[in-house]
Amino acid sequence: GGSFGDLVESTLVLDIAVRVQRRLRGHLPRATVVLTRTGDDALGLDERTAMANSLGADLFLSLHLNASDEPITTGGVTTFVLDATNDESALRLAARENGTRVNEVTGIQRLIARLHRREQVGSAREFAALLHEHTLEGGRRVLPTLEDRGVRSAMFYVLVGARMPAVLLEASFLSKPEEAAALRTVEYRDALADGIAEGIVRYLSRDQ
Repeated sequence: GGSFGDLVESTLVLDIAVRVQRRLRGHLPRATVVLTRTGDDALGLDERTAMANSLGADLFLSLHLNASDEPITTGGVTTFVLDATNDESALRLAARENGTRVNEVTGIQRLIARLHRREQVGSAREFAALLHEHTLEGGRRVLPTLEDRGVRSAMFYVLVGARMPAVLLEASFLSKPEEAAALRTVEYRDALADGIAEGIVRYLSRDQ
């Protein structure tokens, strides 16, 4: 997490995450909602998905706020899924599953990992679409000009080892003045949390 001016990403993200957790516990009383940190004691990237895997979690969400040193014209919300076609991600997944180094992974292990990722990514895209739509909707209740940067594919290491649909959400830009001003308000952080929770609930209840 970085900082921009007096805004610290890790503090704001935790504030939003706790609000999401509270809402999900209200909407899904039988669900277990686990945060990878409750203070400044951030887990390493590997440890976050390992924790989700060991809990047998249904979903993994990595929550962030974006920032750029360059002046930006388009801020807004971006949601990322791991690129399923990326051979490197399949390799890393296979290596992690087998407890071996990447260069020891065989062709068949790599193929299995690629198929596994493809299946995961189909679900992750569905999750990402709902999460993105509702986060944007929530944020726009307070900041109507909040921009839509779309759902994208990217190679984020934090998502590689997840055995469940995994998505990375950049909920706003710290370096966009109007978004930074909104993030300072409880009203906006609440609205984003509402949207994030709504997206998760919609995804989990889609088959019911």
